[in-house]
Amino acid sequence: MSTPREDRIVFYAAAVSSFLETSVPLYTRELRTMFRADPGIIEWLDRTWEPEESSHGILMRDYLALRWPEYRWHDAYSAFLSEYRGYCGPALLRASPARELLSRCVTECQAAMLYRTLASYARDPEARARFAGMYADEVRHYKMFLRWFRPYRAAEGLDALTILRGLVRRRGDAQVEDAGTALRYVNFGWSSRLPFAPLESEGVVAIARAAMRAHFPLDSAREMMVKPLAVASPAGRVMARVLGLALSYEAQPVV
Repeated sequence: MSTPREDRIVFYAAAVSSFLETSVPLYTRELRTMFRADPGIIEWLDRTWEPEESSHGILMRDYLALRWPEYRWHDAYSAFLSEYRGYCGPALLRASPARELLSRCVTECQAAMLYRTLASYARDPEARARFAGMYADEVRHYKMFLRWFRPYRAAEGLDALTILRGLVRRRGDAQVEDAGTALRYVNFGWSSRLPFAPLESEGVVAIARAAMRAHFPLDSAREMMVKPLAVASPAGRVMARVLGLALSYEAQPVV
């Protein structure tokens, strides 16, 4: 039986998560500007969302140090941040508050499903506990963004087709800009003392999909992903059912 140190899927997932979660304050800064007229959202971002997301970064960074102390996290994160910082500026927020809240729903859904999958997949009790706690946080965050999306959607008059396009676009952007960028920089902190050979991004995705397929909660992922569409209108509910049926495991980010 392999040891926790030999699980390179958990290694890469923890590294990717540590990069993204550590960088949340960059995004919160822009959200504060967009929602400056809504004190309820600002208070929640400051008191709950940013502290909890940042704590996920610490949990993953500490886990990497616990299992792979030779990994040069700061070198890899610095390289990642030099590119990722460009994805967090005001020009890359969605065009309106409702569209931005929709984007947040997608991102929180993807993070929640990833952590739930990893909590099921991992054999190390320490990893399982950390991923399970992060999963619970992301579900709560998703519910809050969805709660605020409803009145903003109504105020802006977003129709079902616009929401559908926003869901599909954000799913693709997140895989490229967020997880995709982080994954490309994990190997910048590589050490020859690590117990496995480094993999390029495509190799990581391939082995992760194969290993975690049985653990991915596809029905839950479908339900969460299409919920912003389903709550919009009767037409949205029809589109949500169609989109839910179209979503497949292969389309979900696994790292």
